[in-house]
Amino acid sequence: MVAMPAYANGYAHTAPLFNTPKVTVTDNISKATATISSNTTPLAVLPKQTLNPPVFIHDFVDEYKLKLTLLPSGWYAYDGPVTPELALRMLQWRDTEYQRKLNLDTVKQYQRDMESCGWEKTHQGLAFDFLGRLYDGQHRLEAGVRSHQTFNAFVWFTNAQKGAARNTDNFKPRTAADAGRFEGVSISPAFLAILRMANYHHGCQPDKMTHNEALQQCEKHGEAIDFVYKAGGSRVTKSALSACVRAWYHFQPSDVERFIKIVRQDVSATRNGDRAAVLLSKFISLNPGLGGQQIRNETFCKALRAIQAYMNGEKIERLYAADSSLFPLPADGKPRRK
Repeated sequence: MVAMPAYANGYAHTAPLFNTPKVTVTDNISKATATISSNTTPLAVLPKQTLNPPVFIHDFVDEYKLKLTLLPSGWYAYDGPVTPELALRMLQWRDTEYQRKLNLDTVKQYQRDMESCGWEKTHQGLAFDFLGRLYDGQHRLEAGVRSHQTFNAFVWFTNAQKGAARNTDNFKPRTAADAGRFEGVSISPAFLAILRMANYHHGCQPDKMTHNEALQQCEKHGEAIDFVYKAGGSRVTKSALSACVRAWYHFQPSDVERFIKIVRQDVSATRNGDRAAVLLSKFISLNPGLGGQQIRNETFCKALRAIQAYMNGEKIERLYAADSSLFPLPADGKPRRK
């Protein structure tokens, strides 16, 4: 496990924020290695009204040799790699008095994407306000430091005194299903719920997947999820169907389908193992998923045990929860049927 960076527990800023002097044409900053649009005009001789960003951006330019572009709006832009060292430096401009509270679950999601090479640059960049405070990007930067990964990003150094921060993230979030449609992938909320529960491990809440993880998992396990969802429909809870998704990889699909039909009460119980499916059906009817995550976890683990008894032809009178590691999802998405 990567050690918690010292700055995550609170620290004093190592660079001036509110006492940063305004940049003027007489400031000695011509040594900054910056590329300004299509010309090579040094920052020191640019018109005064365009020099709104504080001195700290020139510290970045000097220390990390960043190439900045001056936009007509007066903003400066950087387009390139953000190393763990640069990410740590940028986080030193995070003012905890104004920043949102760091959400470690979000950091872990981004970190997984970065470590799996699933992180891609988008138009949504990191941003600093006119006082030099980081106001957009702390979770991405934190993930870059913790994962020891370099990621590519746009970085905006803004000169707007109002409006930029208040309008940041003030839009409708995009779901994994929304993202999938751009790639020609159709994913329903039920499909995603089954997929998430199928990844459940005992004692832990199912991880909230990033859009990248969800789309990769849907591509890998889509056939199994589609099969059990068509067999079970809305008459079998998603928690139970998630267990059936796992079983699909270890048993014949026809046997999994028959198990689901017994749970749905579409097929009569005629074999010894069928009793397990009947017990699961009764449990579901008494606990239709209204008890929150705890009931969903219990339903999932009891469904695993019911499937085990059904497939082994066991005649059971009581249904207990199995360990959630039973019938694991194969990492390569390939069946393990005997």
